Amino acid sequence: MYTKTAKQKTVIPAVTAVLMMLIITASTAVYATDKSLDFTVEQVVNAPAASEYITFSYSFKPLDYGNPMPPGSTDEGFTFTITGNSKKNIGLPNFERQGSYRYELRNANGEEEPGFTYDKRTYIIEVHVDESLNTGIVVLNEGGFKIENIMFEGSYDPPTTTTHKPPQTPAPIVNYAGGKTPKTGDDMNAGLYIALLAASGILFIWLAAGLKKKKRGDYKS
Repeated sequence: MYTKTAKQKTVIPAVTAVLMMLIITASTAVYATDKSLDFTVEQVVNAPAASEYITFSYSFKPLDYGNPMPPGSTDEGFTFTITGNSKKNIGLPNFERQGSYRYELRNANGEEEPGFTYDKRTYIIEVHVDESLNTGIVVLNEGGFKIENIMFEGSYDPPTTTTHKPPQTPAPIVNYAGGKTPKTGDDMNAGLYIALLAASGILFIWLAAGLKKKKRGDYKS
C-alpha cells in the first residue's frame, strides 16, 4: 500500500497553490482587456444627389462629472463628424471603478442652413460597470425607452432659384418750356377743326355776297 512521505505532503499543497495563483493571474489579465467599451452611431442622409459628400457634426457630452471620455475630448465634450450614409464607432476608455456613467448624444450643427434639415433627436447613453468591472451599455431615446440602435437622419433639398424680371424704367417726363404745346395725338383733329371753320367762313362770305348782289338786282328792276 502506497503512503505519502512528509516531503510529498509538503510539496503537493505548494504546487497546488502556485497553480491556483497562475490561473487567477491569467484570468485577471484577460479580463482587464474588457474594461473599455464602444458604441456605433449610424447616419442616414436623404438628398437628391451627392449625399456621400454631406457631413454632419455630433456632440457627445458627459452628464456626470468625472465620466471617462474618448481621446480628443474638451471641456465642451467630444465632437465628431460622419459623412454620407455611413456608421462610426465611438470608443470609450477603460472604466476602472464600479458605477453608472451617463452621457448625452445629439446633433451639433447649430442653426439649419438653407436646404438642410437636421435630426433634433437626443440620446441618453448609460454605461454600467459592476464590481468585477464588467461593462454594459444601455441607450435611451427622448421618451426614456430603451433602443438597440443609434441613428440620426438628415436631409438636403437644394433651394429653388427664382428668376426676377428687372423693373421697367418709366418714360422720362419732358418739361416743355417757352409756352410751347407738347405734341399729342390730337394734332390731326385740331387741323380738321380749323379747316372746317375756314370753309364755313368762306361759304358764309360767298352766300352773303350772292345775297347782296341779288338785292341790288331787285332794286334796279
